[in-house]
Amino acid sequence: MLHPDCLIDLALMKKYEAEYDTKTEEDSTETNGTSAKAKGKGPKGRKIYAGKFRGEIVYDEMNENKPTMLRITDLRHGVHDRPEIEQRIYCPICETALE
Repeated sequence: MLHPDCLIDLALMKKYEAEYDTKTEEDSTETNGTSAKAKGKGPKGRKIYAGKFRGEIVYDEMNENKPTMLRITDLRHGVHDRPEIEQRIYCPICETALE
């Protein structure tokens, strides 16, 4: 069984990486011999997307044919016209869309 909090965390990490392009920043820096922080964690274990994005799993009780979705709320002020988006939830192992 997949944990809802883990699915939300994974989706928010991907959203953060897409918005901030963290892979490009990491690739452009040279190795200095120090160890990297744990992926997805900021200072003291805080999630890097905290304060920027929030997620929740939503489903339409009136429409059983509509799959369960993830609603991502952009908490940044003045960045987007549409602060909430809904997207499909994907399996973290095989990337198949969950129903």
